[in-house]
Amino acid sequence: QKAAKTVKPKKIRVSTENPLKDCAKIPGQTLYILEGDSAGGTLKQIRDARTEAIYHLSGKIQNVVDKSIDKIIDSKKMKFLFEAVGIDLSKKNQTSFRYENFKILADADKDGLHISVLVSLILWKHAPQLVKNGNVSIILPPLYGATKGKQFIPIYNQSEVANYQNSGYHITRFKGLGEMNPSQLETIIRNPIEYTISPPQSDQDAEIVDRCLTEVALKRKLCEHPERFNFENLMSLTVK
Repeated sequence: QKAAKTVKPKKIRVSTENPLKDCAKIPGQTLYILEGDSAGGTLKQIRDARTEAIYHLSGKIQNVVDKSIDKIIDSKKMKFLFEAVGIDLSKKNQTSFRYENFKILADADKDGLHISVLVSLILWKHAPQLVKNGNVSIILPPLYGATKGKQFIPIYNQSEVANYQNSGYHITRFKGLGEMNPSQLETIIRNPIEYTISPPQSDQDAEIVDRCLTEVALKRKLCEHPERFNFENLMSLTVK
């Protein structure tokens, strides 16, 4: 198989072209899959370089649901991500990876949500054991931050903003992860609101998710009937 020959699992060190900021110990404890170069630079300042690694994504990534693996790894970005995770495309070893946990962190907007879903799909399809074992999660980024002196409080709900404003906090609206300073980003990753990805619990659930991701006609229904096909109902099939 072309893909298996092209992307060989590298358990100790990845190729020199790979943008992965690796950790000293392999297997490491955590790989942060992060949106944006600037956020990756900030996270590098606060991570534990011994056990925590960073792979930052920039630009669009593919929806792997209905694409062949040979087509997917034609993209260097995808090839390097597979290499960083330690995915064995020969299927000989699907239980050993370069890190114990994989945490996805993207901006608090629709593009960031899209990236989180696409990365989740990559790991679900090509490293299913990670998902089955509960080793993949999405860290929810805050919309706002409240600061008073050295105190920083992330705010995830817009309705809470006024309460902190009235209490003398300075409110910052984060347009992206790159706008956070190191101490703020550290607060987010060390005390996260975090969703662990889980596979669909039945064949029926799996079919619903697959159709939502691949059928144009069903995507139109999602827009036409939001009360039935709302985001919370669909995400409950894959996120706990």
